[in-house]
Amino acid sequence: MNTEQLWQAVLGELELLISKANFTTWFKNTFIASREGETVIIATPNAFT
Repeated sequence: MNTEQLWQAVLGELELLISKANFTTWFKNTFIASREGETVIIATPNAFT
């Protein structure tokens, strides 16, 4: 599983667990900035999202 597939799978699970408003506010535009072993750094496109 590549990084993009991993994050899309995680986002899919989060959508089922939290409200749509919370998902949109906190996770919609996030992405994996880096991955080293079992450590993943999640980022946003800018400082305000």
